[in-house]
Amino acid sequence: MNSFYSFIFIGDTHGFIKDFLKQKEIIEKINPEFVLVESLQNISLDSPAKYKRVIEKEKISKEIPFKDLKKLILLCSEKKISLIGMDLNHFGFNKILQNKIRKKEPFTDEEELELKKILEKRSHHHLKIIRKYKNKTKKPIIVIIGSWHLQENSPLMKSLDNYKVILPCDKKGKLLIEPPIKKEEMNYCERVKCKKN
Repeated sequence: MNSFYSFIFIGDTHGFIKDFLKQKEIIEKINPEFVLVESLQNISLDSPAKYKRVIEKEKISKEIPFKDLKKLILLCSEKKISLIGMDLNHFGFNKILQNKIRKKEPFTDEEELELKKILEKRSHHHLKIIRKYKNKTKKPIIVIIGSWHLQENSPLMKSLDNYKVILPCDKKGKLLIEPPIKKEEMNYCERVKCKKN
């Protein structure tokens, strides 16, 4: 894997495929100083003591069970890589929205508007964290984020350059943001955007 890129984005499906296998493969190839992870919300594991606490507690948040991140946490702890949460606490959702999301209940029109605002706020926060860590290392930064954020016209993809995106896709190369009809149609595709001159 070419270390020419500033960022290596890995699309996370939040569990409809075995995301960790691809994450592990890329982390082992790149051996970065920092892995930024949407699922960690605002938790940063940048010292042995912080890793030890979260591993002993076995808790991230109500939204993300520890078991969903355990392998990634153990891998980065072992390799002494800082694992940095790059999202808002509870993903910016208030208690009402958290409950509705958890129970998969429909949203009111007002809540839909609120969700849109939160998504925009989260996108700005993602960019802020990514830029902050870019100034802390000469190595590529691995960014593990929901595949939805990796659409070509997303704020994240339009605002940055000099990156490689590794994303789950169907057999036609289309980005997957929900489970494919047939598992065998799932693959990984790559997209790059080079530095502007």
